[in-house]
Amino acid sequence: MVNCGEKWVIMMFMGEFNHTVDTKGRVIVPSKFREQLGDEFVITKGFDNCLSVYDLKNWEGLQEKLATMPMTSADARILRRMIVGSASVLETDKQGRILIPAPLRGYAGIDKDVVVIGNIDHVEIWSKETWESVSDIDADTAAEKLYNSGITL
Repeated sequence: MVNCGEKWVIMMFMGEFNHTVDTKGRVIVPSKFREQLGDEFVITKGFDNCLSVYDLKNWEGLQEKLATMPMTSADARILRRMIVGSASVLETDKQGRILIPAPLRGYAGIDKDVVVIGNIDHVEIWSKETWESVSDIDADTAAEKLYNSGITL
């Protein structure tokens, strides 16, 4: 939350932005997101072959959740390795760009065109092709699946 005069505003990431990765692997972070991310932030592997970007506060919260997962669980170990093992601390350059590490670009299939989206507590960076394949969802089917699993809005 951020104090904006007389009221508190919950900081959340939202919106969709299209950008291009340059030949060095740099991409512009939308100014709206740069303001919320702060000077340093964390990029890591996300789900569905995207990259997840967290401000330091949300990264700390994610690490706390991951730390509670039992190391006796193979799935927990795999998830921790995926998220924490691939994480890097980044900051933007003077043009508002970040250099996405090559292994993360490879994981996400990022070559040229990317879509940067806000997802409430973090930012996701997608290759345009992958984003187009996962974002074409039927909202009614998704809502029904959530409802059937006990999740309601």
